[in-house]
Amino acid sequence: MVGQYRIETAWREHPGDRISRRVRGQCGISLQGGWRDHLGEIGYWVGKEYWGRGIASAALRQMTEYGFTDLQLKKLYAGVLAPNTPSMRVLAKCGYELEGVLKSEVRKHGGYFDIHQFARVR
Repeated sequence: MVGQYRIETAWREHPGDRISRRVRGQCGISLQGGWRDHLGEIGYWVGKEYWGRGIASAALRQMTEYGFTDLQLKKLYAGVLAPNTPSMRVLAKCGYELEGVLKSEVRKHGGYFDIHQFARVR
């Protein structure tokens, strides 16, 4: 994975304490090769206790900018498991559009799930 970005926060429990750091999530881009070398698959996760705070959106915006500016990619894409509507909202909020749905693409926990494919083109 290229362009990994750790989502980290720093805090002090009490005034005068050392600053503590803790990883809250991660965001990164996997480059494609050959005739797909202009593409990057972007992915992210945020610890459950930090959901709903805008952390994923902030990380995705920064990593998208990195992919288009520094890596000179033409297109970034992300697949989202069907039940994960909050992640779909994060992608839409960051300018990604739904390209299609891959039916029964993933088998997980004894069931089959669709993958919603989102992308953003520079």
